[in-house]
Amino acid sequence: MPLGLQVTVQTDDECGRQLEARRTRWVFISRTIPPSLPHHAEASGPGGAAVIAKLSEALFVETLRRYIAQLPHTQTGWLAGVRAPDVGKTLALLHREPARPWTIATLAAEVGISRSVLAERFQHFLADTPIGYLTRWRLHLAARLLSSTSKSAT
Repeated sequence: MPLGLQVTVQTDDECGRQLEARRTRWVFISRTIPPSLPHHAEASGPGGAAVIAKLSEALFVETLRRYIAQLPHTQTGWLAGVRAPDVGKTLALLHREPARPWTIATLAAEVGISRSVLAERFQHFLADTPIGYLTRWRLHLAARLLSSTSKSAT
């Protein structure tokens, strides 16, 4: 019998609030997980908590991968953008190095496409420019730092 998992996303950041507002729930059934694994992952046993934590991370990532793969080709939005090779690579660069002084030219060079194609593709999927998206991402990261640490804006 395959293992079933129901995921409800709850978080205090904007992405989580957007998902919660839509009452998003994903149900994932995996035929690749041995049925005995949950029994071996008893939280009370040695290493059980670590097994459960890693298993839940792997299941969540696999759920996202399958969800993205089944999106219609006409779908737009962040997850659809991740699936598009050029937009996905751009998003990965922006998230990996948000402090880098990116320009549309440097992003396009890294991704291997022209500035105009990058701008058009990014706009198509995210209804934003790469630099506009980066600005909001940086503000999000700064807000998270200010609310979760003793750092100040001064």
